[in-house]
Amino acid sequence: MNPTMNHELEQRKEVNPLKDLAKAVITRACLDSLGHITNSSYCGLTEKSILMDTAKRFFDPNIKSFRLWCDLAGGEPEYIKDLHNDLTYHYNCGRLKNFNTRVVIETLLKKL
Repeated sequence: MNPTMNHELEQRKEVNPLKDLAKAVITRACLDSLGHITNSSYCGLTEKSILMDTAKRFFDPNIKSFRLWCDLAGGEPEYIKDLHNDLTYHYNCGRLKNFNTRVVIETLLKKL
């Protein structure tokens, strides 16, 4: 059976390690900014606060490294910043408490 052209295009679209890496970096920054630290036993409250603040500052379109990660992920810096702001708002309001935060972020980034 010969694959269709759409199938071949879909496969090429899926295999992009740099895009996957960039989305993983953005996902991790989102999680860190919300306080979802991988293993909180590694850091105390002060370290956690510093990590959260650093992650929040990551989402600044004026920072060259943020623009680079956004470009690699296939999204505009302002759009990704807005996604982060909306996510933070809904998270802080408690609207995401019944959802897995990582899955929510990954679902949003799939659209890039």
